[in-house]
Amino acid sequence: MKLRTSIKAYKSKKLEIQPSDPLIFLGSCFAENIGNRCLSSQLKTFINPLGISYNPISLFSCITNTLNNTNINSLHFVTQETAHAAFHYDYHSTLKGNSKEDLEKRITSSQKIMQNALRKARVLFISLGSCFAYRYKKTGQIIANCHKQPSDVFEKHGLSIHEISEAFECCKKVLTAHNPELDIVFTVSPVRHTKEGIVQNTLSKARLIEFAHAQTQKESNIHYFESYELMIDDLRDYRFYKDDLIHPSAMAIDYIWSHFMTRYFDKSTQEYVNEAEKISTFLTHKILSQNQKEIEAFEQKKKQLISDFEKKHKITWRLQ
Repeated sequence: MKLRTSIKAYKSKKLEIQPSDPLIFLGSCFAENIGNRCLSSQLKTFINPLGISYNPISLFSCITNTLNNTNINSLHFVTQETAHAAFHYDYHSTLKGNSKEDLEKRITSSQKIMQNALRKARVLFISLGSCFAYRYKKTGQIIANCHKQPSDVFEKHGLSIHEISEAFECCKKVLTAHNPELDIVFTVSPVRHTKEGIVQNTLSKARLIEFAHAQTQKESNIHYFESYELMIDDLRDYRFYKDDLIHPSAMAIDYIWSHFMTRYFDKSTQEYVNEAEKISTFLTHKILSQNQKEIEAFEQKKKQLISDFEKKHKITWRLQ
């Protein structure tokens, strides 16, 4: 008796990632889940240099403005006196400063990192979070983060597929101009936005899926990875969620990561990743012994593992 709908892992015929390929992960927090696995596997990885972005309009605008060197919107700065910090509506709360001037410098610095990463990337992995966004009434523009400001200064807006597609077309032209060999992988985040309501969350995910699939039909360098489907249809059990019943558990991330590896890594790259992950796991271990010789031997083993990996693969081990 079959009690589970299993999605078979398969290899992509169009995209194959090598250990030397620069990767950049942008979008929702799920981009960080997979991006961090690549990072711990010693792949050349950049993850959300300008912070998490949940709605596609803000994300595509961020990419476009960064590559075009567009001036930072001065009307979107916000200062929280109680927190003694400055934020910007176009960026996540992790990107903050002690003052408007300090934040502007931080944004500019992060933009340079992201710009360089996008120009050199072999693959851009985009995790789409939600179609629900907020428009700042003062400027009439869709923003990335409300930063806990009064709700009456914003207007909630459900993005249409047309709006998303239009924004991506502008973004794609700029990306192509700066990096014509770039491959783009879309995925829809399996994180459930239940605060919008179950029905609304389903509608939101459906729009994102339809948008992503439409893009894969237009361009051979645009791909779709079914993170959402693996979580909702394959795992399909609350035991694969964290206690909040919203975010995927570590076990679920492991499962989705295994599909990601099968899809985009050849045998040699998978061996490279598995070897790097074992070393990364060992590096997190702490010795319980108080014996100085055993401590020194343990630390020496760490150094030896890294040294052997560097010599074998002719790379420099990147600390996280």
